[in-house]
This record gives sequence, structure tokens and C-alpha cells, in this order.
Amino acid sequence: MTSSALDALRIIDRMAYEHRESEDKEKYTKLCEMESIPHKEKGFVENVASFCHVSTEEAQKLWEEYSVWEKQVLKEKREYRHNRVSGGVGVDG
Repeated sequence: MTSSALDALRIIDRMAYEHRESEDKEKYTKLCEMESIPHKEKGFVENVASFCHVSTEEAQKLWEEYSVWEKQVLKEKREYRHNRVSGGVGVDG
């Protein structure tokens, strides 16, 4: 499994955790059962709408939430790599 596939599964898991007490809990729980998460908007929306039995509008909202989390994960990875290569933050040399 690739790093991006693992990131996608972690994001979906995090979304389910964040909504564990909401009225949409079942929708997020069902998302966790998907074996692969499409990385492009159209594929994500179509697959989620079909798999979770939700409207394309609801699937679009899930995509928007997912993409926010995905951007955050990518930002954190870049910062980690930059800090690792540059010797870390606040390290006197």
C-alpha cells in the first residue's frame, strides 16, 4: 500500500472519529469500510455516493471535508521533510 493510500485511510478514519457523536455517524462509519479511496474529486464523489448510499451533494460535502484534511496532511509532511533535511527547527550548528 502506498503512502498516499495510507494517508487517505487515516484521513477517512479521522473524519469518522470527529463525527463519532454526530447524526451523520453512520455515513462516516460506512466510509471507513471502503477499501480504496479515490484521490480525484469526480471519482471520490461518485464512489462515495454509490457506496454510502448518499446523494451526490452529500458526497460532494464529504469530498470538501476530505480535501481540507488532505491539504493539512500534505502540509505537515512537507514541513517534516523540510525540517529533517535542513537540520530541524531551532537547532544550533
